[in-house]
Amino acid sequence: MVPGWKIKREIRRIPLSIRNYLQHAIAPWRRRYHDLRRAGNVHVFAGEVVATDECAVVLIYQPDGLLDSLFLTLEHLKSRGISTVLVANHCFDPSDFARLKPLCMTLIERPNLGYDFGGYREGVLWVLNNVAPVNTLFVLNDSIWFPTLPDCTLIEDARSAPEEIFGLFMYQNQFKKHRTHIQSYFYRFSGSLLNSADFRGFWEKLPLYQNKRLVVRRFEIGLSEYFVAHGAAINAAYRPASVIEALLALPTADFRTVLRLHLEKPSRGSDSLNALLGGDMEDAAFRDHAREVLKSQSFVTRLVDDHPLLCIQTMRMPILKKIREPEFIRQRAILRESPEILAELDPVIQREVLGWDKA
Repeated sequence: MVPGWKIKREIRRIPLSIRNYLQHAIAPWRRRYHDLRRAGNVHVFAGEVVATDECAVVLIYQPDGLLDSLFLTLEHLKSRGISTVLVANHCFDPSDFARLKPLCMTLIERPNLGYDFGGYREGVLWVLNNVAPVNTLFVLNDSIWFPTLPDCTLIEDARSAPEEIFGLFMYQNQFKKHRTHIQSYFYRFSGSLLNSADFRGFWEKLPLYQNKRLVVRRFEIGLSEYFVAHGAAINAAYRPASVIEALLALPTADFRTVLRLHLEKPSRGSDSLNALLGGDMEDAAFRDHAREVLKSQSFVTRLVDDHPLLCIQTMRMPILKKIREPEFIRQRAILRESPEILAELDPVIQREVLGWDKA
Protein backbone atom coordinates (compact mmCIF):
# COMPACT_ATOMS: atom_id res chain seq x y z
CA MET A 1 0.00 0.00 0.00
CA VAL A 2 1.30 3.45 -0.93
CA PRO A 3 2.01 5.61 2.16
CA GLY A 4 -0.27 8.61 2.62
CA TRP A 5 2.61 11.09 2.64
CA LYS A 6 3.69 9.95 -0.80
CA ILE A 7 0.19 10.43 -2.17
CA LYS A 8 0.03 13.94 -0.68
CA ARG A 9 3.47 14.76 -2.12
CA GLU A 10 2.43 13.71 -5.61
CA ILE A 11 -0.84 15.67 -5.35
CA ARG A 12 1.10 18.79 -4.38
CA ARG A 13 3.32 18.30 -7.43
CA ILE A 14 0.41 18.37 -9.89
CA PRO A 15 0.16 22.21 -10.21
CA LEU A 16 3.95 22.46 -10.67
CA SER A 17 3.90 19.71 -13.29
CA ILE A 18 1.15 21.51 -15.19
CA ARG A 19 3.06 24.82 -15.08
CA ASN A 20 6.24 23.10 -16.25
CA TYR A 21 4.40 21.38 -19.08
CA LEU A 22 2.99 24.72 -20.24
CA GLN A 23 6.46 26.28 -20.07
CA HIS A 24 7.92 23.48 -22.18
CA ALA A 25 5.14 23.94 -24.72
CA ILE A 26 5.32 27.74 -24.88
CA ALA A 27 9.09 28.36 -24.65
CA PRO A 28 9.99 27.35 -28.26
CA TRP A 29 7.16 29.51 -29.63
CA ARG A 30 8.25 32.41 -27.42
CA ARG A 31 11.72 32.16 -28.98
CA ARG A 32 10.28 32.12 -32.52
CA TYR A 33 8.05 35.11 -31.75
CA HIS A 34 11.00 36.99 -30.24
CA ASP A 35 13.15 36.27 -33.30
CA LEU A 36 10.41 37.53 -35.64
CA ARG A 37 10.18 40.78 -33.68
CA ARG A 38 13.92 41.18 -33.09
CA ALA A 39 14.26 44.20 -35.37
CA GLY A 40 11.85 46.17 -33.21
CA ASN A 41 12.71 44.81 -29.76
CA VAL A 42 16.50 44.33 -29.86
CA HIS A 43 18.71 47.38 -30.28
CA VAL A 44 22.40 47.14 -31.15
CA PHE A 45 24.91 49.95 -30.59
CA ALA A 46 28.52 50.05 -31.76
CA GLY A 47 31.24 50.37 -29.18
CA GLU A 48 34.79 51.62 -29.68
CA VAL A 49 36.72 48.38 -29.02
CA VAL A 50 37.99 46.71 -32.18
CA ALA A 51 36.96 43.09 -32.77
CA THR A 52 39.62 40.48 -31.97
CA ASP A 53 39.67 36.70 -32.16
CA GLU A 54 38.85 36.59 -28.42
CA CYS A 55 35.39 37.82 -27.50
CA ALA A 56 33.24 37.96 -24.39
CA VAL A 57 29.50 38.13 -23.92
CA VAL A 58 28.64 39.86 -20.64
CA LEU A 59 24.97 39.69 -19.63
CA ILE A 60 23.64 42.26 -17.15
CA TYR A 61 20.38 43.16 -15.48
CA GLN A 62 20.93 46.51 -13.77
CA PRO A 63 17.83 48.58 -14.65
CA ASP A 64 18.23 50.83 -11.60
CA GLY A 65 21.70 52.01 -12.59
CA LEU A 66 25.00 50.47 -13.59
CA LEU A 67 27.33 49.36 -10.82
CA ASP A 68 30.95 50.47 -10.64
CA SER A 69 31.88 46.79 -10.50
CA LEU A 70 30.53 46.34 -14.05
CA PHE A 71 33.13 48.78 -15.32
CA LEU A 72 35.80 46.90 -13.35
CA THR A 73 34.77 43.72 -15.20
CA LEU A 74 34.79 45.43 -18.59
CA GLU A 75 38.17 47.04 -17.96
CA HIS A 76 39.60 43.68 -16.89
CA LEU A 77 38.43 42.01 -20.09
CA LYS A 78 39.69 44.84 -22.28
CA SER A 79 43.10 44.76 -20.58
CA ARG A 80 43.35 41.09 -21.64
CA GLY A 81 42.71 41.94 -25.29
CA ILE A 82 39.13 40.64 -25.23
CA SER A 83 36.39 42.32 -27.26
CA THR A 84 33.21 42.49 -25.22
CA VAL A 85 29.58 42.34 -26.31
CA LEU A 86 27.58 43.79 -23.43
CA VAL A 87 23.99 42.51 -23.39
CA ALA A 88 21.43 44.21 -21.12
CA ASN A 89 18.06 42.61 -20.41
CA HIS A 90 16.70 46.16 -20.14
CA CYS A 91 17.19 49.52 -21.86
CA PHE A 92 20.42 51.41 -21.35
CA ASP A 93 20.33 54.89 -19.90
CA PRO A 94 21.69 57.14 -22.69
CA SER A 95 23.99 58.81 -20.17
CA ASP A 96 25.86 55.52 -19.68
CA PHE A 97 27.05 55.19 -23.27
CA ALA A 98 29.99 57.59 -22.83
CA ARG A 99 31.49 55.28 -20.19
CA LEU A 100 30.48 51.99 -21.82
CA LYS A 101 31.47 52.44 -25.45
CA PRO A 102 35.25 52.77 -24.83
CA LEU A 103 35.13 49.39 -23.04
CA CYS A 104 32.91 47.42 -25.42
CA MET A 105 32.85 46.23 -29.01
CA THR A 106 29.05 46.13 -29.09
CA LEU A 107 26.16 46.94 -26.78
CA ILE A 108 22.81 45.17 -27.08
CA GLU A 109 19.60 45.95 -25.23
CA ARG A 110 16.75 43.46 -25.30
CA PRO A 111 13.59 42.46 -23.39
CA ASN A 112 14.13 40.36 -20.28
CA LEU A 113 13.10 37.09 -21.94
CA GLY A 114 14.73 33.81 -21.00
CA TYR A 115 16.69 35.18 -18.07
CA ASP A 116 20.48 34.87 -18.36
CA PHE A 117 20.44 32.30 -21.14
CA GLY A 118 18.12 34.43 -23.25
CA GLY A 119 20.68 37.22 -23.01
CA TYR A 120 23.57 34.85 -23.58
CA ARG A 121 21.84 33.63 -26.74
CA GLU A 122 21.53 37.17 -28.08
CA GLY A 123 25.21 37.91 -27.55
CA VAL A 124 26.55 34.55 -28.70
CA LEU A 125 24.60 34.63 -31.96
CA TRP A 126 25.71 38.22 -32.59
CA VAL A 127 29.35 37.13 -32.23
CA LEU A 128 28.87 34.09 -34.47
CA ASN A 129 27.17 36.18 -37.15
CA ASN A 130 29.41 39.26 -37.05
CA VAL A 131 32.92 38.37 -35.90
CA ALA A 132 35.28 36.01 -37.69
CA PRO A 133 37.40 34.21 -36.86
CA VAL A 134 36.70 33.75 -33.16
CA ASN A 135 39.12 31.45 -31.37
CA THR A 136 37.84 31.97 -27.82
CA LEU A 137 34.52 33.08 -26.38
CA PHE A 138 33.95 33.98 -22.73
CA VAL A 139 30.37 34.14 -21.45
CA LEU A 140 29.53 35.56 -18.02
CA ASN A 141 26.84 37.44 -16.17
CA ASP A 142 26.52 40.01 -13.43
CA SER A 143 25.24 37.61 -10.78
CA ILE A 144 28.89 37.66 -9.68
CA TRP A 145 31.45 40.27 -8.78
CA PHE A 146 34.46 39.62 -11.03
CA PRO A 147 37.38 39.96 -10.65
CA THR A 148 37.32 40.31 -6.88
CA LEU A 149 41.09 39.84 -6.51
CA PRO A 150 43.63 42.17 -8.13
CA ASP A 151 45.90 39.20 -8.92
CA CYS A 152 43.14 37.25 -10.70
CA THR A 153 44.43 34.82 -13.35
CA LEU A 154 41.14 33.14 -14.28
CA ILE A 155 41.22 34.45 -17.87
CA GLU A 156 44.76 33.17 -18.36
CA ASP A 157 43.91 29.82 -16.77
CA ALA A 158 40.85 29.48 -19.01
CA ARG A 159 42.90 30.31 -22.11
CA SER A 160 45.46 27.63 -21.38
CA ALA A 161 42.96 24.88 -20.55
CA PRO A 162 42.76 22.25 -23.32
CA GLU A 163 39.07 21.42 -22.86
CA GLU A 164 36.38 22.75 -25.18
CA ILE A 165 34.45 24.23 -22.24
CA PHE A 166 36.09 25.64 -19.12
CA GLY A 167 34.41 27.31 -16.16
CA LEU A 168 35.03 28.49 -12.65
CA PHE A 169 33.33 25.73 -10.67
CA MET A 170 32.15 22.31 -11.82
CA TYR A 171 29.63 20.44 -9.71
CA GLN A 172 30.01 16.66 -9.83
CA ASN A 173 27.14 14.47 -8.65
CA GLN A 174 28.75 11.22 -7.48
CA PHE A 175 25.46 9.34 -7.80
CA LYS A 176 24.28 10.81 -11.13
CA LYS A 177 27.39 11.26 -13.27
CA HIS A 178 25.39 12.84 -16.09
CA ARG A 179 24.52 15.69 -13.71
CA THR A 180 28.11 16.93 -13.72
CA HIS A 181 27.98 20.50 -14.96
CA ILE A 182 29.78 23.83 -15.03
CA GLN A 183 28.00 26.58 -13.14
CA SER A 184 26.66 29.13 -15.58
CA TYR A 185 28.02 32.49 -14.42
CA PHE A 186 31.37 31.96 -16.23
CA TYR A 187 32.19 29.92 -19.34
CA ARG A 188 35.05 29.78 -21.80
CA PHE A 189 34.32 28.07 -25.14
CA SER A 190 37.13 26.99 -27.46
CA GLY A 191 37.44 27.89 -31.12
CA SER A 192 36.91 24.31 -32.26
CA LEU A 193 33.57 24.22 -30.45
CA LEU A 194 32.56 27.71 -31.60
CA ASN A 195 32.98 26.71 -35.23
CA SER A 196 30.87 23.57 -34.93
CA ALA A 197 27.29 23.15 -36.09
CA ASP A 198 26.43 21.77 -32.65
CA PHE A 199 27.38 25.04 -30.97
CA ARG A 200 25.38 27.25 -33.32
CA GLY A 201 22.44 24.86 -33.23
CA PHE A 202 22.32 24.84 -29.44
CA TRP A 203 21.95 28.63 -29.28
CA GLU A 204 19.72 29.07 -32.31
CA LYS A 205 17.18 26.52 -31.03
CA LEU A 206 17.33 27.59 -27.37
CA PRO A 207 13.77 27.95 -25.99
CA LEU A 208 13.03 31.09 -23.96
CA TYR A 209 11.70 30.01 -20.58
CA GLN A 210 10.19 32.48 -18.14
CA ASN A 211 10.86 30.19 -15.19
CA LYS A 212 14.17 30.47 -13.35
CA ARG A 213 14.16 26.89 -12.09
CA LEU A 214 13.62 25.49 -15.58
CA VAL A 215 16.35 27.75 -16.98
CA VAL A 216 18.83 26.31 -14.47
CA ARG A 217 17.75 22.72 -15.05
CA ARG A 218 17.46 22.86 -18.83
CA PHE A 219 20.39 25.14 -19.61
CA GLU A 220 22.92 25.40 -16.77
CA ILE A 221 22.85 21.65 -16.30
CA GLY A 222 21.68 20.96 -19.83
CA LEU A 223 24.46 22.89 -21.57
CA SER A 224 27.18 20.72 -20.05
CA GLU A 225 25.19 17.55 -20.70
CA TYR A 226 24.48 18.52 -24.30
CA PHE A 227 28.04 19.27 -25.31
CA VAL A 228 29.56 16.33 -23.41
CA ALA A 229 27.08 14.09 -25.24
CA HIS A 230 28.39 15.63 -28.49
CA GLY A 231 32.01 14.84 -27.64
CA ALA A 232 33.19 17.98 -25.84
CA ALA A 233 35.47 17.84 -22.81
CA ILE A 234 34.68 20.10 -19.84
CA ASN A 235 36.70 21.28 -16.87
CA ALA A 236 36.84 24.07 -14.33
CA ALA A 237 39.26 25.98 -12.14
CA TYR A 238 37.64 24.52 -9.02
CA ARG A 239 36.17 21.05 -8.55
CA PRO A 240 34.79 19.22 -5.49
CA ALA A 241 38.02 17.26 -4.98
CA SER A 242 40.14 20.41 -4.98
CA VAL A 243 37.81 22.08 -2.48
CA ILE A 244 38.04 19.11 -0.12
CA GLU A 245 41.85 19.03 -0.36
CA ALA A 246 42.06 22.77 0.34
CA LEU A 247 39.82 22.32 3.39
CA LEU A 248 41.93 19.42 4.69
CA ALA A 249 45.10 21.49 4.35
CA LEU A 250 43.81 24.14 6.77
CA PRO A 251 44.97 24.36 10.39
CA THR A 252 42.57 22.68 12.80
CA ALA A 253 40.96 25.92 14.03
CA ASP A 254 40.31 27.16 10.48
CA PHE A 255 39.01 23.75 9.42
CA ARG A 256 36.47 23.86 12.25
CA THR A 257 35.48 27.43 11.40
CA VAL A 258 34.72 26.53 7.77
CA LEU A 259 32.92 23.32 8.70
CA ARG A 260 30.76 25.04 11.34
CA LEU A 261 29.48 27.50 8.73
CA HIS A 262 28.65 24.63 6.42
CA LEU A 263 26.75 22.86 9.19
CA GLU A 264 24.67 26.00 9.82
CA LYS A 265 23.24 25.82 6.30
CA PRO A 266 19.80 24.25 5.88
CA SER A 267 19.89 20.48 5.27
CA ARG A 268 23.70 20.42 5.27
CA GLY A 269 24.30 18.75 8.64
CA SER A 270 24.85 15.09 9.47
CA ASP A 271 26.20 13.11 12.40
CA SER A 272 29.35 12.14 10.50
CA LEU A 273 30.06 15.75 9.50
CA ASN A 274 29.42 17.00 13.03
CA ALA A 275 31.84 14.38 14.34
CA LEU A 276 34.64 15.92 12.28
CA LEU A 277 34.55 19.04 14.46
CA GLY A 278 36.34 17.12 17.20
CA GLY A 279 39.26 16.01 15.05
CA ASP A 280 42.84 17.20 14.81
CA MET A 281 44.10 18.15 11.34
CA GLU A 282 47.65 17.39 12.47
CA ASP A 283 46.67 13.71 12.61
CA ALA A 284 47.16 12.13 9.16
CA ALA A 285 44.73 9.31 10.00
CA PHE A 286 42.03 11.83 10.89
CA ARG A 287 42.60 13.71 7.61
CA ASP A 288 42.19 10.45 5.68
CA HIS A 289 38.98 9.69 7.57
CA ALA A 290 37.70 13.25 7.03
CA ARG A 291 38.41 13.00 3.29
CA GLU A 292 36.23 9.90 3.02
CA VAL A 293 33.43 11.47 5.04
CA LEU A 294 33.48 14.64 2.94
CA LYS A 295 33.48 12.64 -0.30
CA SER A 296 30.47 10.63 0.83
CA GLN A 297 28.44 13.71 1.77
CA SER A 298 26.80 16.31 -0.44
CA PHE A 299 29.43 18.60 1.07
CA VAL A 300 30.52 20.39 -2.07
CA THR A 301 27.51 21.55 -4.02
CA ARG A 302 28.52 25.15 -4.56
CA LEU A 303 31.86 26.41 -3.34
CA VAL A 304 30.65 29.96 -3.90
CA ASP A 305 28.69 30.14 -0.63
CA ASP A 306 31.46 28.75 1.59
CA HIS A 307 33.39 30.61 4.26
CA PRO A 308 35.59 33.46 2.90
CA LEU A 309 38.53 31.95 4.76
CA LEU A 310 38.35 28.98 2.38
CA CYS A 311 37.05 30.37 -0.90
CA ILE A 312 38.87 33.72 -0.90
CA GLN A 313 41.89 33.53 1.38
CA THR A 314 42.86 29.89 0.75
CA MET A 315 41.56 29.01 -2.72
CA ARG A 316 41.85 32.56 -4.15
CA MET A 317 38.48 32.31 -5.86
CA PRO A 318 38.15 35.53 -7.92
CA ILE A 319 34.35 35.85 -7.75
CA LEU A 320 31.64 36.51 -5.20
CA LYS A 321 27.96 35.88 -5.76
CA LYS A 322 25.61 38.86 -5.39
CA ILE A 323 22.48 36.76 -4.83
CA ARG A 324 20.46 37.70 -1.75
CA GLU A 325 19.84 34.25 -0.32
CA PRO A 326 20.55 33.43 3.36
CA GLU A 327 23.80 31.53 2.71
CA PHE A 328 25.27 34.36 0.65
CA ILE A 329 24.05 37.10 3.01
CA ARG A 330 25.77 35.24 5.84
CA GLN A 331 28.93 34.83 3.75
CA ARG A 332 29.07 38.57 3.07
CA ALA A 333 28.41 39.33 6.74
CA ILE A 334 31.41 37.19 7.68
CA LEU A 335 33.45 38.97 5.04
CA ARG A 336 32.50 42.37 6.45
CA GLU A 337 33.51 41.09 9.90
CA SER A 338 36.90 39.91 8.56
CA PRO A 339 38.82 43.07 7.63
CA GLU A 340 41.99 41.12 6.82
CA ILE A 341 40.14 39.12 4.15
CA LEU A 342 38.01 42.03 2.92
CA ALA A 343 41.20 44.05 2.37
CA GLU A 344 42.38 41.48 -0.19
CA LEU A 345 39.49 42.38 -2.53
CA ASP A 346 39.62 45.10 -5.17
CA PRO A 347 38.57 48.44 -3.58
CA VAL A 348 35.56 48.71 -5.93
CA ILE A 349 34.31 45.31 -4.75
CA GLN A 350 34.98 46.18 -1.12
CA ARG A 351 32.74 49.25 -1.34
CA GLU A 352 29.87 47.36 -2.95
CA VAL A 353 30.09 44.40 -0.56
CA LEU A 354 29.97 46.73 2.44
CA GLY A 355 26.67 48.23 1.35
CA TRP A 356 25.12 45.34 -0.55
CA ASP A 357 22.82 43.88 2.10
CA LYS A 358 21.68 47.10 3.72
CA ALA A 359 17.95 47.76 3.61
